[in-house]
Amino acid sequence: MNTTPVPDTHYDDEIDLLELLETIWQGRAVVLTIVVTCLLLTAAYVVYWPTTYQGLLAVNETPQEIMTDFISINEQLVKNGYDPETDYISSIHTQGLFAEFITEFNDYQEIIAAVKAHSSVYKVFQGSDKERHELLVELEKQFSLQAPDRKRQETQWFIAYKWNSIEEASQILEQALTQINVNIKKTTLDNLKKLVTNLKLRQKLAVEKLNYQLAAQAKKIELRIQKKILYLGEQAAIARQLNLAQGAISANDLQNKQTSGVAVTVQSDNNSVPIYLRGYQAIEKELQLMRDRSKEKHYSLDNTYIVLQEQLIDWQSNVDAQQLQQAIDTVPFNAKTFWISYDIALTDIKGEKKLALLFALALFSGIVSGSLWVLFRSALYKRRRALIKQ
Repeated sequence: MNTTPVPDTHYDDEIDLLELLETIWQGRAVVLTIVVTCLLLTAAYVVYWPTTYQGLLAVNETPQEIMTDFISINEQLVKNGYDPETDYISSIHTQGLFAEFITEFNDYQEIIAAVKAHSSVYKVFQGSDKERHELLVELEKQFSLQAPDRKRQETQWFIAYKWNSIEEASQILEQALTQINVNIKKTTLDNLKKLVTNLKLRQKLAVEKLNYQLAAQAKKIELRIQKKILYLGEQAAIARQLNLAQGAISANDLQNKQTSGVAVTVQSDNNSVPIYLRGYQAIEKELQLMRDRSKEKHYSLDNTYIVLQEQLIDWQSNVDAQQLQQAIDTVPFNAKTFWISYDIALTDIKGEKKLALLFALALFSGIVSGSLWVLFRSALYKRRRALIKQ
């Protein structure tokens, strides 16, 4: 009796998941060893290849509570013609102080000094002077001032940096910003001292000029007096020659007309009526008064001299420089206050190495690699056994 053979429904390429899991479990020691190896390699990478951190530190203009210290200074500056909102030399407004901060930061002198003091990379580098300088330039470039995007109507300034140590970066920024703050104060104080010096110099020059003008005007007055004395002497001599003691005409006639029948040889400075017609008694009295009058009294009769004297008194009593100096003395320039506002503790820091993700990938890679190795080794072992049986 012929029987039809039953087809074998078992296929060699079928995968038994339970068998795979059992194989992996049996080789769990190998899997664990590979996982630990991956984790150790990741840890070595983290330790010997430092993480680079990116930081953003917000910096702001001078706080208003500090700006109140400059109210009296600004009043003096405006009084003397300096506009604290536009004149750079005063630097006593928030925009001016922040502009000074930008200038100080961008010269990188403070950053360079701080990098030299705190960078472990720079300290251990043993290259030549040129190589050390190149490294220093490269390190200082890791710090930069980031301006706001005006197109997006942003107003916030940031100090951006990339560094392999958060602590080092904080130390570098702290030292650099502290020194920049000191420099801003020093620059501001120096500018104000220059203003005081300029005010004193302006006062000194004005006084010297007025004294020179007064001396010149005094000489002019003396020349006019000499001229008038000579002139009146001649007029008195003429009046005596004509025997005019009391004067030939009245005061009104003297101002309005000449006396007919008398030859006019010398004329008055102010009109065409000869002075000798006043009579020698009046002329000689005027001469006596002029000769007896002191120089100071002669000067006081001159309007130009009086105006110059008044201007001199105004300048000599000018206290603008002293008042500005007093206002400067009220500002605590030596106080440990920061004119640029920032808080390093609020720095936004992001690490380029994500440690949790790195170790998670190491764990996953170890498990997968270990499992594949165990399965590969098991399959290879079974194949060898099968070959031996045949």
